[in-house]
Amino acid sequence: MFRRSLRLGAALFAASMYASFVFGYLLHFVIDSPDLHSNVTGDSAGVFFHTALNLALIEFVGFAFGLVAAVRRTH
Repeated sequence: MFRRSLRLGAALFAASMYASFVFGYLLHFVIDSPDLHSNVTGDSAGVFFHTALNLALIEFVGFAFGLVAAVRRTH
């Protein structure tokens, strides 16, 4: 029972990280909105871009980690 719950938790974590990654990627790099990195001007433009990029990287790594934990066979 514990291992099944662990897999379910890892799958839920992976799904939430994937949804966060897709939402953040679309909002910061694709859709023309005030949150698009190229629409931010001034001194904070570089910080905003690197923060959005790092956040996308963290979310993708979280997704990959959760996916591996969810499908990994444990003995």
